[in-house]
Amino acid sequence: MEGLDRNLIDGDLRPASGGATFATVNPATEEVLGDAADGTPADLDAAIGAARRAFDDGAWASDPAFRAHCLRQLRDVLQASAEELRELTIAEVGAPRFFTSIAQLDTPVADLGYAADLAESYEWTT
Repeated sequence: MEGLDRNLIDGDLRPASGGATFATVNPATEEVLGDAADGTPADLDAAIGAARRAFDDGAWASDPAFRAHCLRQLRDVLQASAEELRELTIAEVGAPRFFTSIAQLDTPVADLGYAADLAESYEWTT
């Protein structure tokens, strides 16, 4: 997967502000699987600020149909990449394959659809 050595902040993939990365290692084989961005407190502040702006000023908070669309779009992308994500999870965490179908991948991804349905069916008040 591309971009794993960068943080996704405010819609942009960017390296950690300190420039550091760390290796992700298969615990069973000690094989280096790749590098991940080693975020700093400044990266955390930037991510929190971006999330706050998106919630306060964006369509996410005020448009349930947009929120549902985003959740379904994320679900669809994750489902399309499920086998690659499953293999990465098994290698990186050492999880048994069956566990990825419960708590680590399939169920949480499916729950995005439930959240989208809820966003559209809930009677919102302002």
